[in-house]
Amino acid sequence: MGIAPDISTVRFELEDIAGARFTLDIFSHASGVSVKGIFAPDGAGFAPLWRQHTDQNYWFTYIDS
Repeated sequence: MGIAPDISTVRFELEDIAGARFTLDIFSHASGVSVKGIFAPDGAGFAPLWRQHTDQNYWFTYIDS
């Protein structure tokens, strides 16, 4: 489609609510590789329940009430 100059990576230049500018580079996957889901970490290592065990169809965990 000619949207990006290169098919291996796309660079976005963004600005946050405070006006600080930053760049975000998105890299493509190898051709033919299946990916169930990729999510950026939150910086603290926390993953919500729906993001845990994405490689399994069924799983459970005990939650203290």
